[in-house]
Amino acid sequence: GAIHPIPEEDVPNHSTLSDVTVVIPAHVDDVKTVRNLVASLPDVADIIVVDDASPTPLEGIPRARLVRNSTALGPAAARNSALSEVATEFVLFLDHDITCPTSAGATPRWSSLLFHMRDPRTAIVAPRVMSKPGPTALERYEMDNSPLDMGPEPARVAPGSRLSYVPSAALLVRLESFRDLHGFDDALRYGEDVDLVWRAHEAGLICRYEPSVVLFHDPRPDW
Repeated sequence: GAIHPIPEEDVPNHSTLSDVTVVIPAHVDDVKTVRNLVASLPDVADIIVVDDASPTPLEGIPRARLVRNSTALGPAAARNSALSEVATEFVLFLDHDITCPTSAGATPRWSSLLFHMRDPRTAIVAPRVMSKPGPTALERYEMDNSPLDMGPEPARVAPGSRLSYVPSAALLVRLESFRDLHGFDDALRYGEDVDLVWRAHEAGLICRYEPSVVLFHDPRPDW
């Protein structure tokens, strides 16, 4: 696990964003965060928002298809409930409060995640998820101590290694492998990402962490 593939722009990928469906689980009071995320996404094959029994049903999200659960199942089950709607080779799972930089020079290089999928053994690729910067003491603390930020170094992700898991806030998965693993464990409200990565490793599949792709996540709301 000491040597990592380096994504290169001049090496053609076998896959493009047209091979990706984005799935966003959401149990929210305000549709605005979901709408903003969808608007910031690149041209992908499809975008599915899973409304996990939000208090007010989500609507009015251009570019996205809506799937609504009648009861709140939790993020793991919500993600799984969209799989029957996916017709692409890859799925990009994003939490509803993820922010994708869109300014010049900061736009995520999604191709760097897809680059790793050139290896058919690779089932999961995760970008770096940093805490959204802000002026408060809590926001400054989260910039250095976010539990979702796995740091600046790339890694082969495996139990017992330097990087033993990656968070499900942002994950690119190979759909066939994900289905073979039976998706996330519906019974888990937390830790479903650790469980998925460890089961993938046990099945002989590869999970990689690619920090050259950076997304932002809302900091925790209070101390």
